[in-house]
Amino acid sequence: MQTRTTLVGRDLKTLDTPRNVFKIDRNTPGSEIAAETASTLAAASLVFRRIDPTNAKLLVTRAIRVFEFADKYRGVYSNGLKKVVCPFYCSFSGYQDELLWGAAWLCW
Repeated sequence: MQTRTTLVGRDLKTLDTPRNVFKIDRNTPGSEIAAETASTLAAASLVFRRIDPTNAKLLVTRAIRVFEFADKYRGVYSNGLKKVVCPFYCSFSGYQDELLWGAAWLCW
């Protein structure tokens, strides 16, 4: 189990709750996760556009690659990883809104 130490107010606290990591890939797609990641990367590129154009370009390039993955390997994250992510993260609405959101951020 991995622990994380964080500063809360003026106290240092150790969080010893499990921090499990799962991946998405072509066999276990997660279009909503990938598309949200793409939108985050695209938004971050706007922050760096003027102060660090090289980093901004890298962020946009990665955002495009992640979005293309989300679009090509369409599927709901919780369908492929149901045993480990539900009931905490079960998608009931699908991934279409996240694909739209990712595409919108890439248009900027």
